[in-house]
Amino acid sequence: LQSSSPSLSPPLLAPPISPFRYRAASLISPLESPAVSRSMSRHAPKSMNMAIGSSASTQEGYRVAIKHFDWYQETRRGEDPKWEDLRGVHVEGDNLENLMIGFGTYLASSNVRTRKDEGDLLTPSTKAQYFGRIKELLKLRFPNLREMWDREKEWYLPMLEAVKRKALSTHLMCPETFEAKTKPLYPRLSDDLVRVKERAALKNRAGGLASDIDGACSLLIAKAKHHAMSREGPLEKRLWLILCAQSVGRAGELKFVRYDEMFWDPHFCAPDITWTELKTRTQHAMIQGPSEIACEGDFYHGCGAYWAVERGLSREGSVDPAVANFLFPQLHNVQHKAVARKVSKLIADLCGAQYSSRSIRKGIATMLSAHPRVSEAEIDARGGWSAESNSKAYKETTPVLTIPALNAINSWEDTRAPKMAPSLDHLDMLAQSEVEVFMENLYVIDLKFFKPRGELRPFLRACTAALLMYHFDIVRAYGPTNLIADVVIKAAKEAKITEGKLKKWSTEIREQFNSQNLDFPASDYVSSVFVSKVASVIENTNLQTSTNTEQRNSLAELSAQVAKGRTEVLELSRKIERESEKKLPKKRSGPTSDGTEAGSKVNENAPSASLGRKNDGTATGRPVTVNSSSAPPGKKPKLNIEPPNSTALLKFSAAGEAAGGGSSKGITLSSVLFNFWNEGLLKRKKNKSVLSGMRLMCLSEPDKLRFAMQLVEFVMDDEQWRALSAYELSKNDALKITNEVERLATKKLREWEREVGIVKADKKNDKTKGFYIGVGRRVKAYKVRQNIGQMEALRAPKSGLLAQGARSIKKFFTSKDAAVSPKKNSMKSPQKNHSMNTRKSD
Repeated sequence: LQSSSPSLSPPLLAPPISPFRYRAASLISPLESPAVSRSMSRHAPKSMNMAIGSSASTQEGYRVAIKHFDWYQETRRGEDPKWEDLRGVHVEGDNLENLMIGFGTYLASSNVRTRKDEGDLLTPSTKAQYFGRIKELLKLRFPNLREMWDREKEWYLPMLEAVKRKALSTHLMCPETFEAKTKPLYPRLSDDLVRVKERAALKNRAGGLASDIDGACSLLIAKAKHHAMSREGPLEKRLWLILCAQSVGRAGELKFVRYDEMFWDPHFCAPDITWTELKTRTQHAMIQGPSEIACEGDFYHGCGAYWAVERGLSREGSVDPAVANFLFPQLHNVQHKAVARKVSKLIADLCGAQYSSRSIRKGIATMLSAHPRVSEAEIDARGGWSAESNSKAYKETTPVLTIPALNAINSWEDTRAPKMAPSLDHLDMLAQSEVEVFMENLYVIDLKFFKPRGELRPFLRACTAALLMYHFDIVRAYGPTNLIADVVIKAAKEAKITEGKLKKWSTEIREQFNSQNLDFPASDYVSSVFVSKVASVIENTNLQTSTNTEQRNSLAELSAQVAKGRTEVLELSRKIERESEKKLPKKRSGPTSDGTEAGSKVNENAPSASLGRKNDGTATGRPVTVNSSSAPPGKKPKLNIEPPNSTALLKFSAAGEAAGGGSSKGITLSSVLFNFWNEGLLKRKKNKSVLSGMRLMCLSEPDKLRFAMQLVEFVMDDEQWRALSAYELSKNDALKITNEVERLATKKLREWEREVGIVKADKKNDKTKGFYIGVGRRVKAYKVRQNIGQMEALRAPKSGLLAQGARSIKKFFTSKDAAVSPKKNSMKSPQKNHSMNTRKSD
């Protein structure tokens, strides 16, 4: 480099000759720009950088380059001036070239650090960048050296290439190069990826340090804190590591992940995140998936724990609405480089000073390159690397291209098949309603995407399923006092879910997850390990074949009998309704409450019902209407029977079988009323008198349900009805109302039974169960004891009024309670004084 001739290739940087032994540094040479000479002060570098008109980051690069130039001058035995004292006399003639040779030699041959005697080593590219910045500043400061600048390409470009080569050689020979901040960090430590001399040290880390990403996540789970203690809590940082690993992304790219750019893909049963690549300034699909090994590095469990414990879906407090849709809103106002430093510090604290945020990307890339079932194109698609081929411009990064690398990261042997998320959908209907209440107690949700019917609600259900599936694993590994286990237990208690039911759900979710994600590799890559695994599975299956075959046959026969029985019950119920309609009394004795004479024809155009009319004359009970306008003369009008809601029938059947051990016997009044509300059957209903008319033919003994609902109509007040029918309640609040109605109904039933002597008045500890079949049977017995048959023809006590114009059971019993003493049965007196055509309709 001592020669400026381009024909000479300088393989080495020779020690420079000091050019600063001519005149005093206070002299100003005519070579120096007058504008620059006037600004020779402590702030001269900043003023020159601003004159260049570059960006803030570029100006910062100039400032750091001047700092390294001054450090170089200090190594010259104190004889050479620093940048602010540099004058034209120091660069005239060939002194400028000699100055650049010395500075280049210092950068390329020395292990220069970011700080004077400490900090990280400068990379070869950074050294070359600082070398070029000093040349640009000299050109700006001494523009009158036209001869040197005119032949700049002849002397500067060969010098720059020599600096790059020597800097790279020095970097590779430095023992700290690959020990500081560059060691790979794998998802799970494997002997296949680690050299023999490092295996023992990594497997027996001292000081509680982790050896892989799963180990680091385990340490963060053990450190979990309540949401009020830290906004950047351990579980949020755990999700940082999981996302960096699964996305093979740069740590600074975490800050750009947004909820409003996420999608739930029903085809893959997984969330699709829009990932931003900082280097290429592009966005592409980044579908996520479950882990095959354990919960520590599982994406769904990581999200669920972050949202439940640290309230990651809450936007209360000081969260700016403009950043509310970001996954990590507190990182939004932080530079992406600062985010990378946060992650690097976290990894260094968990795994050691030799690891940084780049260690994750390096470890994942190394593992994928060694994987036999992931191609190079699939690695590039997952990591966002640019291929050298021009075909890259024509390829769209779709989920199917990123799934093989994702499955390999999550330790699945079958890298081709998409892996389904844990699911709650296979649980029975009764469990579904309980799970919804459980989720309301588990999360604080302020984002519309995750609320019921929100776009990302399936994503939230998948994370809840992961929390339930791994709940007892967390309890065993970290204890029941761990915050992840603690919030699940507390939410279950508030939703009145027992530990036994949690275990049942956990087992069912895991079995469904394993059955949906059978892990068998493609036939081209079947190894001896998987041959033995398949053989073991086949052997275990053969041992259960005979038992399973017998059970399947029995189950098929039982299912056929149940289906046949439901059909017969439906037909029989319709036949009973038709027969009952034929036996309705056509004449009545005495005047009626609405002014019609006895024996007058009933208005056949008016709709009739099994429980009479409301105060406004509209029908109550089962929706059976009589249409006489279309009937020919001399023939009876045709009955229009509306079929029950088929969806409700199927769901109630499943709920009843789960609660009653194979029948609907165990369903309570609260469950029936809550499911009416949950299925939307109470919408747009004028009042509660419709309840006894909602037939559920799939349940056994539907007539008992009708009697039970008559009692519910009686005890439910107007405020409770308005709250349910308005559909403005949460499921938890609706369940509280239905439980209260059930309590009032059983209490009123005990009072009536004591009045008529069915139950002794002095009987203690009478605990009436709220099952609708038992309640319906007792209501029927009470009506038989009171000779309450056709409600329309029954006169109210004392008042002597017939209930024809106002047939609701509410009015009848209200009149009865006001007139009858608990010890006297005065209900029989109206029947002795009046002639009535009564019958026992049930």
